[in-house]
Amino acid sequence: NDSVRIGGIVTAVTTDGKKLYLQAGNGPWSGIFVSYLATHGTLVGDSLIVTGKAVESSNVTQIYSTVALTTKVSADNTLPAATLLTTLAANAEDYESVLIKVTGATCASGSAGSYVVNDGSGDLAVYKSIFAGLTLEVGRKYDITGVLGWFNTSSIYQLYPRSAADVYAYSNDATLSTFTLGGQDVLALSGIVVANPATDLGATLHVDNFTGFAGIVAAATSAKATFAITLNGATVDPASYATQALADGDVVVATVTAEDGTVKHYKVTLSGENR
Repeated sequence: NDSVRIGGIVTAVTTDGKKLYLQAGNGPWSGIFVSYLATHGTLVGDSLIVTGKAVESSNVTQIYSTVALTTKVSADNTLPAATLLTTLAANAEDYESVLIKVTGATCASGSAGSYVVNDGSGDLAVYKSIFAGLTLEVGRKYDITGVLGWFNTSSIYQLYPRSAADVYAYSNDATLSTFTLGGQDVLALSGIVVANPATDLGATLHVDNFTGFAGIVAAATSAKATFAITLNGATVDPASYATQALADGDVVVATVTAEDGTVKHYKVTLSGENR
């Protein structure tokens, strides 16, 4: 129980207003958990000098202090940059009480404010300790910022987002809002969306006259999505979409990739047989 005096920027405040996370710089070992018996009244962005007792409580290194032993130097300071980590690397004492960020992490399981995310390197728990409104969707991909805490009961590290602004959900929208061939809208054609464009039949567009029948227009619903179009298996240059000639028997496939990697295929075969 050594007496210490430490300075830093407040990066997070607990919901009861009696605890905070203080950080000097960024990276490993730059954060500390500070606990008070009463509400402290400080805000995120405040620069503080804290005097108190350094203790190890519930396996978390922290400082026990009082409002009288806390000096507010200034307010509205720029926060330390969140340290970018993999979900596996975040499970480390080095980053306890540090502001961190994980990216491209898929929610693997969870509900009611308690979740597990994984970016492919390993699991990381995410909990609503500070942000009570935390809601993730299983299967969705996220970038999540927060302070790293320790849940002693389960002996696991947990990431605590501070607000909705700390949670970015990748778009999973892989749909087209516009898709026309030769000026004809094909989005409403039956069977146009296929799982495997190499083997699935797809939709058929019947064309009475192919004379001058040309042009491909497509647009993704989400600005975060990308798409590519093939004609009879060959990729069509986007610069040629507007003038691309289309003929009887042609097979057009539009493949849309959402921000989170979700893929959807649209397939249309052109036919001069009007059945």
